Amino acid sequence: MNHKQLEVLKQRAQNGDPNAKVILLIVELEQNPSDFETLNRLLYFAEKNTTVCHVLVGQIHRFQLVDYYTKIVEILETQMDVSVSAIIDMAAILQKGWLGMSQDIEQAKQLYHRAMEQFHSGLACQSLGLLYYDGVDLPPNYETAMEYFKQGANYRYGDCEAALGNMYLNGEGVKQDYFMASYWYERAFEDGRTDLAQLLGNLNNPVNHILDDQDAALQWYHLGALHHNVECCIVAGSIYEENQDYTSALAYYKRAAELGSGLGCFYAGILLVEGLSGVRNPVLARAYLEQAVALGCADATDYVKRLDQNQKNRRQSVHYNPGSENNVYLSRSTHTGMEAAERQYEEKKQRRREHERNLLRHAAAAKGMSGITTGNGVYMGNGEDSGEYMVVIGDSVLCSNGELLNYNDKTNTVYSHKTGKTSVLSDLYGGNIHNWNDNSTLFSFGEDSDLNWSK
Repeated sequence: MNHKQLEVLKQRAQNGDPNAKVILLIVELEQNPSDFETLNRLLYFAEKNTTVCHVLVGQIHRFQLVDYYTKIVEILETQMDVSVSAIIDMAAILQKGWLGMSQDIEQAKQLYHRAMEQFHSGLACQSLGLLYYDGVDLPPNYETAMEYFKQGANYRYGDCEAALGNMYLNGEGVKQDYFMASYWYERAFEDGRTDLAQLLGNLNNPVNHILDDQDAALQWYHLGALHHNVECCIVAGSIYEENQDYTSALAYYKRAAELGSGLGCFYAGILLVEGLSGVRNPVLARAYLEQAVALGCADATDYVKRLDQNQKNRRQSVHYNPGSENNVYLSRSTHTGMEAAERQYEEKKQRRREHERNLLRHAAAAKGMSGITTGNGVYMGNGEDSGEYMVVIGDSVLCSNGELLNYNDKTNTVYSHKTGKTSVLSDLYGGNIHNWNDNSTLFSFGEDSDLNWSK
């Protein structure tokens, strides 16, 4: 927090803003953990505010403030009926044996389940999944971990979706599947894990020989640049430079420089020195290179030394135009290009969802069934025998209402987290199976089956 922000907070606190008062107290505690007067004032707020309580739990554990262990646990216990964060905090304390509590894994699991069932907490699902995935407090069990991560994915919790992507990427508990990994990473990106843009770009980048889709890779690097990811800027710039699109390369190197990257400053400086982007600007190039040196870029230091020694021998083939490059910020055209990339991503997402709905409609039409589009998918019916359709992707079933189920191809069964039931496909009323390609299967279920989802 900078000085200006601190002054604004102090002014708001003087004007009676209770939130500003709390934030100031937390800042004071961060600066002086043994300030018991500040701690006592925060404990007063914690009794009435679950967010303050959550912050204090972390601070008291972090600084080992033993005298406050009992008090903060008592406050947590009083808030567990109304606050999911209090339940999860208490579960974490019991799982790790923090704040003077004895480690109790079973009690911790019960509390995580309570948060999951009572509050539909994705964080609780993630915590349970990690218990079995990490193998630190319990023996590792990838299948159980995946079940909890999938439940969190049902709640559209990005960290659980990212965990599923990791498991498919590494072949942990499932057959390695880069397409499924990409699917889950994209879902996680949509649900707030914008840091995954770089990983999605790397998966598609042909240089890594995984999905080999340079256009998709550039699109993800575009989105990463929009979300302030320096590495995405650098990689996108290098791809454009390799393809001799030096103008676009310079734009992304400048974006990286704007975000404080010494490497971005270095690469931008080189392009401006050599005039490869169509403009040779030694003054601006020198500014970028000196900034790169200041940011600790060793390559820039060596380059500047060589540049000073050989300045007269540098390329002079491109005329210097001082009006075209006069600052280190992104041009309007660069911002427009990034906005266009974001629009293209949204359009691609809509096209993908429409494609999924079309697959269901075509499969139903082949059976002579009718279908109507709803907000969450497609609901199929032909009079008395009406039901929903599901697409099987790998070992998961994606329903037309958006619910994700577990599919076991060995026993030919599906498990619903919503109903807690396992059903054999052949036992279901109207349980027909239709294959339309090598990777996906369509199941139709009558409305009288055990799996009865509302449209």
